[in-house]
Amino acid sequence: MKFRFLGTAAAEGFPAIFCRCTACEKARKIRGKNVRTRSQALINNDFLLDFPGDTYWHAIQNRLYLDEIKYVFFTHSHMDHCTCIDLRMRGKPFAHDCKEPLVSLYGNAAVKEKYETVYAGMFGNALEQFHFEEIQPFTPISVGEYEVVALPARHAPSEKAFVYVIQYKDKCIFYCLDTGWVFDETFAYMQEKGYRFDMIALDCTSVDKPSADTAGHMNLQQCARVAEKLRENGNVNENTKIFVTHFSHNGNPIHSRLQKLCKTYGFIPAYDGMEVEI
Repeated sequence: MKFRFLGTAAAEGFPAIFCRCTACEKARKIRGKNVRTRSQALINNDFLLDFPGDTYWHAIQNRLYLDEIKYVFFTHSHMDHCTCIDLRMRGKPFAHDCKEPLVSLYGNAAVKEKYETVYAGMFGNALEQFHFEEIQPFTPISVGEYEVVALPARHAPSEKAFVYVIQYKDKCIFYCLDTGWVFDETFAYMQEKGYRFDMIALDCTSVDKPSADTAGHMNLQQCARVAEKLRENGNVNENTKIFVTHFSHNGNPIHSRLQKLCKTYGFIPAYDGMEVEI
């Protein structure tokens, strides 16, 4: 399984779009791994997690062919994870000779509402290129060689936001963003199913800033507690790769700083374009 972090920032990006704070000004100056776009991830070459407005840039920067995408799973409907309007570009006269004839989209009712608004404005052969399925938590879905389970996230209480367990052949990952402290029922489900994660990606929006367990995002200490709970439950072992991502500018996510902070916990700070072989 090949996993790629396409975007690793929170909603405002880093440097933040309108901000002149010290962290953002430093990121603008030194650039490189410190420039972070809105969160998105790619598994192999055909499976996307979320579809933010930065998707076009992700494709350009990473030399991707988005016409190869077969599946898109949305965590929730917030704009930094769900900007469906670009889907209109997958059809004539905007696109020709797409490799895959159909893209299957999966998400909650709020994402479905956004998608249907966009779909209503499509025309021509774009209308034939999408299928949307509203999904529910704790219900496994088989798509191609993947098995996916959406689990409740502590985020966006007005809708059912999801984190995901994704299995591909003999590999298994836990994609855990956007969310605050993981619900007990989510921990219990993963323990009951006996998942053995090869990789986990954790929401670390607040970096080392204080964050309550009732909040919709986490910091490094909370990520460490999630990882420890998963170890206790048998889902994580010494071979599991643990990444943190979805950083807000308020946490000063300069990459060298993140590396120092993460060393204490044994975590790997993700950056835009980072590839992981699992």
